[in-house]
Amino acid sequence: MFSITNKFAATLYINNMLLPNFWNITINIMPNSDADTYNSNIAMDRIQYYIENVLDDSLLLGPTGVKLFDKNPLKIECTCNLLPDDPLDYLLTICLYTKFNSIVESMLFIDSVILDSYQANGITHTYNSTNGGLNTLRNITDNEFLEYCNYWYQRDPVLFKLNADGLQLMQQTWADIDLAFNVSDKNIVKLDSFRTNIFPKNDNDDTTKT
Repeated sequence: MFSITNKFAATLYINNMLLPNFWNITINIMPNSDADTYNSNIAMDRIQYYIENVLDDSLLLGPTGVKLFDKNPLKIECTCNLLPDDPLDYLLTICLYTKFNSIVESMLFIDSVILDSYQANGITHTYNSTNGGLNTLRNITDNEFLEYCNYWYQRDPVLFKLNADGLQLMQQTWADIDLAFNVSDKNIVKLDSFRTNIFPKNDNDDTTKT
């Protein structure tokens, strides 16, 4: 087993309040012996890309927040991630476990996700495969909000943008950002199999920090 550690910041909308928050995240991973080195490295790059380009500097909204921000009365622009209930750490941990398992597409196996945050006052949340695996998120969610769950089960790095037109789902694929898996003959050895992370943190994107 090995681990990926990172940090990200986001803003929560809970109980009619906007709360800035900062997280430490650890993802414990089991390698897949059937996956080649190139695809395993791509899977790790996907995780880092998702944290640094989709989660970081985003606005986390539950259904109540979506109703408020859908028409964008404040006329702000940012990336948003939608959760099936208030974006508390325990639920976000389950959502991220689900998302990371989805985006690595079995090239790696996500054993557990561990989150601790500034707003949690020292409480650490852990979700792992023995807690219910990928079934938990849908099982704990009312049918009314299953569409919010499906967002975390998607393999591609889709996200919501909040702009003058309200909340808009932005579709993109891993191929669009050069992180598609190699599905050719496994006997072909790629010269860039030992690639390093090509997505350093970018604080100069076109989104407005919340």
